[in-house]
Amino acid sequence: MKKISLKRVLLQTLFLTAFMSGSIRAQAQSIDYASLETLFGEPVTTSATGKPQRVSEAPVDMEIITANDIRKSGAHDIPEVLRSVSGVNVLQSSRQDYDVGIRGYNQPYSSNILVLINGRQVYLDDYGYTAWATIPVQLSEIRQIEIVKGPNTALFGFNAADGVINIVTMNPLYDNTSSAAVRGGTGSYRDADIVKTFKVNDNFGIRVSAGASKADEFGDSVNHLEPSSVFTSPEKQALNIDSIVQLTPKSQLRVEASSSNAQQTEMTAFNFLTNADYETNSLKTDYEADTSYGLIKATAYKNWLDSYFDGNLYDPAATADVSSNVSVMQLADTFKAGISNTFRIQGEYRHDVADGTLLGPVGSSIQADVYALSGMWGWTINNAWEMTNSVRMDRLQLSHSGPIDPASPLTDSDFDREITEPSYNSGLVWKATPDDSFRLSTARGLRMASLFDFGISLKPGAFVGPFPVLKIGNPDDNPTVVTDYELGWDHKVKPIDGIFKTDVFTEKTTDALSAAGSVISCPAVLGAPCAGPNPSDVVIQGSNVGSSNTVGAEFDLKGKINENWSWGANDTVQRIYNHYVNPTVNTLDLTPVNLANLHLGYQNGPWESDAFVYYNTRFKQPEPGASIIVAAPLVTIPSHVSLSGR
Repeated sequence: MKKISLKRVLLQTLFLTAFMSGSIRAQAQSIDYASLETLFGEPVTTSATGKPQRVSEAPVDMEIITANDIRKSGAHDIPEVLRSVSGVNVLQSSRQDYDVGIRGYNQPYSSNILVLINGRQVYLDDYGYTAWATIPVQLSEIRQIEIVKGPNTALFGFNAADGVINIVTMNPLYDNTSSAAVRGGTGSYRDADIVKTFKVNDNFGIRVSAGASKADEFGDSVNHLEPSSVFTSPEKQALNIDSIVQLTPKSQLRVEASSSNAQQTEMTAFNFLTNADYETNSLKTDYEADTSYGLIKATAYKNWLDSYFDGNLYDPAATADVSSNVSVMQLADTFKAGISNTFRIQGEYRHDVADGTLLGPVGSSIQADVYALSGMWGWTINNAWEMTNSVRMDRLQLSHSGPIDPASPLTDSDFDREITEPSYNSGLVWKATPDDSFRLSTARGLRMASLFDFGISLKPGAFVGPFPVLKIGNPDDNPTVVTDYELGWDHKVKPIDGIFKTDVFTEKTTDALSAAGSVISCPAVLGAPCAGPNPSDVVIQGSNVGSSNTVGAEFDLKGKINENWSWGANDTVQRIYNHYVNPTVNTLDLTPVNLANLHLGYQNGPWESDAFVYYNTRFKQPEPGASIIVAAPLVTIPSHVSLSGR
């Protein structure tokens, strides 16, 4: 795959924004989140329905982490910021390697959470997960992080099966963001970042940010289960450019470009450690126009990914590379019919392609074209009641080109497949009193199989006795479907100038996907049926492995003691019940039954102090280096408390 260079991204961005800036004087049309938050006394979102809403009135279970919350957290990366949110489970395998789950099912290469920056996905389609170290924005340029819990495919798009994390950055027209920081710590940790906004005039603003970090994580002591070549010192670099041009009083153009590099030791979906090296680039444009037909928004972006994996327990010399890119085009129209009805119609096309040694011999590639149409209806019944309904239909066309491993039983024709699946979101909000809001919602979300789920062809150097293992994809994989039912209550607690929030939910997951899948071919001496072109190989194929149910509740309370002291507490209780046909799959024990967080903050003039306490009940994780053929031994992580502060 031809790479797009950082220089080219920078030049394209500067050219587009400079060309369109001109000298037109007009008021900006984009949302001023800071002003609306001050006006309403709580965070505001536009991502759920396309119109500004208080977070307490959104038709989905959403929590917003504001820029002030991020600063007070003292965190240096996004997963650490998310750790304090109820219902969010953060799993850390090394300094930079995180997996984030919402309402359970968290495991290495967690795949059911759609992660966005201003609506552009940073979720990686190749293997279907988020490499958090590759996210190219600095914490100081983030306006807010919106955590949407539960399936939200119909409202937010492709692969929002268990939830959405939407990162909203500062607006270059409104927010004069300038900051610089240098940090250091144990393990030779060093980090620096800088963010600067340039507002040329009332019609053109641009923000540029850059950051880099490095550490010597492992030193001389290495886990005896893994060869020393598996471990690498983590480092990352990122550049992000965001610009907005006011074209006319009613139209606006936004251009964003980014580039990142990250190297780290990480845990794979096969439960072994590997060295990973990522390079990402992106280019995105948004055009918005307020017309007589409604608010028209056209979005186009492209993400490029090059990744390289080096060494694992089975074969320290094993290497693999992946090149992939995704192109997305969206066109939406949000309009009102009368004073009570808001509609949004959106079409989307996306093209994914991936190639590399993980997909078979040189010259192999797999592609997916997705066509989607969605519609939303927001109905303001009266001053107390509002209903939002949305539906979406996705149609995926899969194809494969190039050679296939001779040991694989698959052919090109096996990949000629089409998948059509619907999704929906429906939410009813009742503003019972000025201080109380109730929300009843249901949703059906989708997680399509990743390109690797469909077509991986990998010999990782693993052996069962003397027999080599071949891992192949499954073009017959069905999408994982998550169906959710939920009841929520938000209550303003005036004596403490705070808010209490609770949500009770139940979710059912069907056609869950597993990378381990099942053994479809193995030598007769192992006592299993033999099939396939090469009977000397053990052939493992990913597959849908069954269903599961989860029930749970979340409780949040925030308030103030006086003008100087603030505090917050939340608790999540959850239980998962598995109905899997594959004994190698285990999500029941991987999720803590209880997660609790506490925060205490103090501010007096220029002085601030914040302390955080995180509590996890016991849970289990697969032992690093465990086999992908039989049930992986599980290591118990005992109940524990973690502390942080600034």
